Amino acid sequence: MQLLRKTTSHIFITVLMVGLVVGYCAVARISWATGEEENTNLYTQYTASFLQKIGRLEIEADQAGETILAEKIRNWMPQRGSEKIYLFHPGSPATNESRKSKLEQAFGKLCLQHGEDLLELSRRLATDGQVTKSVMVLSEALYHAPQLSEARELLGYQKHGDRWITPEAEKQLAEGNIWSDQFGWLPKDHLPRYQTGERYYHGRWISREKDARLHADIKRGWKVETDHYEVITNHSLEAGVQIALKLEQLYSVWWQVFANYHISSEELKKMFSANGIPRSSLKRHKVVYFRDRKDYVSELGRLQAGIENSWGFYFENRKTAYFYPEEKDSEKITLWHEATHQLFSETRASHKVARLKNNFWITEGIACFMESLQPGANFSTLGGLQEGRLPAARARLEQTHFYIPFDRLVALSGSDIQRDPDIQKLYSQIAGQATFLMVADNGQYRQGVTDYLRAVYRGIARPETLALKLGVRLAVLDNQYRDFLLGRQTTRPEP
Repeated sequence: MQLLRKTTSHIFITVLMVGLVVGYCAVARISWATGEEENTNLYTQYTASFLQKIGRLEIEADQAGETILAEKIRNWMPQRGSEKIYLFHPGSPATNESRKSKLEQAFGKLCLQHGEDLLELSRRLATDGQVTKSVMVLSEALYHAPQLSEARELLGYQKHGDRWITPEAEKQLAEGNIWSDQFGWLPKDHLPRYQTGERYYHGRWISREKDARLHADIKRGWKVETDHYEVITNHSLEAGVQIALKLEQLYSVWWQVFANYHISSEELKKMFSANGIPRSSLKRHKVVYFRDRKDYVSELGRLQAGIENSWGFYFENRKTAYFYPEEKDSEKITLWHEATHQLFSETRASHKVARLKNNFWITEGIACFMESLQPGANFSTLGGLQEGRLPAARARLEQTHFYIPFDRLVALSGSDIQRDPDIQKLYSQIAGQATFLMVADNGQYRQGVTDYLRAVYRGIARPETLALKLGVRLAVLDNQYRDFLLGRQTTRPEP
């Protein structure tokens, strides 16, 4: 009885302390949210004004018979949905301004002014410690105004003639190489012969067929290097390049939306004062892309039980992700999922996820969230109630009432989840919960959930960490999640 009273007392004190800290965090969030709301309002004002101006210009272009320009203006900005995140990609600086019509020049001026406004807003967001929003707004500034040299330098680009390129591209060009979307980096004078079917191997030219035979063993596979990836493949050089390009698409989106995972607020402030984002490491992420499932299972079966039931796998100990060809959509989803594990594990020093005694769910949930990635030339999207596993999660919640509340979920280890007989149901649920935390109510929990991810990957998270990082009780999250998934919550479109 003495022990019971003592234990009960300790539990009461712990609960009381968590309650007090959550309350304190909530108060702190009110103060911080005031600045955040002000910045969000600024973004909304800038965007509304820009849309209004280019809307008028679109009408003028139609009336003047400049239908191509009118169509360009119509498609310039996405039709935003409320449960998605929109991430813009830097454009290419325009050339030959003097040859443009007056309306084209007017559109360029509007885009430049909007880009400059967003650059200043990005600086303000950085000062306020809103890392991810600052980086996202900075990237959008370069979409509208690719010629903004300050923004280019802030994101690590270097000037090369009339182009802005990455440090890796600068290095390759200095060595006399040229990039091909089909073959990757090649010496400039090699490209024409590659295009006719020849291949260069150890100092001599050979046929494409012989080259394929020489690279048939994965240990002698083709190597494709991009800014952030090294891909080894025995499928084909072309396939290796395509996988690398898809991975770079994922990286560019992940780098924006989880900016406060890999950049601290102090680093971001220094970035603006020193004109350049700090690069923690130039080390590339390693990926192996097998020719087929047979090679995949043969090579990895001795390392991982049940590998034959997977379509891709990230090995933490080897710091390498492995894949093989699947149906087009399935391959993309698996690629996004496993490569997300790799980015979180390798971008910062991290604890072995497989050894986590609690909070394992978020490592899988956030990878499931990234399966919703829809890449585009001008912008990409994440999230959406109709994307990925969310329709299944909604059906299970409505029809069978399957639901594991947050307070139970955060206490589960990796082995708890992997051994769960309802693992498929659980994965659809955690996909929904991770999406909710990232997009609901204009992303109010996004920065907190990224802080939570940092704690999890450092191995210092506890069952109470999620509530503390978000400043809200888990029972409240349960109710909010249900409303979100079932469409009962009205959210503003993501700025």
